[in-house]
This record gives sequence, structure tokens and C-alpha cells, in this order.
Amino acid sequence: MESSVFQTFKEDPLFFLLAILVAGGGVVLGIIALVARARSRGAAVSLGAIAVVAGLSAMGLGAVGSARLRASAEAVQKLPGLTAADLVKLRAQSDAEARHPLMVGLGAGAVPLLLGGLALVLALTGRSRPAS
Repeated sequence: MESSVFQTFKEDPLFFLLAILVAGGGVVLGIIALVARARSRGAAVSLGAIAVVAGLSAMGLGAVGSARLRASAEAVQKLPGLTAADLVKLRAQSDAEARHPLMVGLGAGAVPLLLGGLALVLALTGRSRPAS
């Protein structure tokens, strides 16, 4: 049985929610950094750097969620009475489920990482507006 991201989210939403929450804050800070670069270069650099950190943190939270799911699946695989066929099926399903928080963290963290990086580059190169 193939599990979906939504099913994995329903079973253990903690790292999904943390990654999305941190990434959402990073997106807001990245947008503010892009707007603020016209007024204050220092503020744009600071906010852009925080947005980059938020993006990387969201990615890290996804990786931690993935590792947590893998660890719990390995604990289940050590239970006595499982046949070789059961172990193969469990490994396949746990690998698929463990990818979900990682993908959500990577996808959510990419946006603030790019926005913050863009704000940093534009603020540090001295451009007040992107070239047309």
C-alpha cells in the first residue's frame, strides 16, 4: 500500500508543521528584505540572512522528521515474528513514508532560501532595484 504525504502528515504532523511554519516566516522576512533594500541596506542584509537561515532550518526540520520516521520504522522491523517478506514490505513502505517530510522541508525551505539569497545579493552589490 502506497502512502501519501497527507497520510504521513496525519500520523505525525510535527515536523511537517514546523518546517512549513519556519519557511512561512522566512518567506515573509525575505519579502520584507527585498522591499527594505531600497531604504536600508543593513536591514536588507540582516533580514535576508535570517530568511536564508529560516529556509535552511526548514530543510533541516524536514530531514529530522525523515530520520525520526526511519528510526521508528527500524524499531518495528526488529520485532520478533516478522518474515523476510514482511521485512521487505515494511522497508519499502517506511522508505516511502520517510521521504515525505524531507520533500516537504526541501520544498518549503527553498522559497525563503531563494528570497533571502536574492535580497542578500542585491543588498550587497548595491543595486536598489533588479535590472530590467
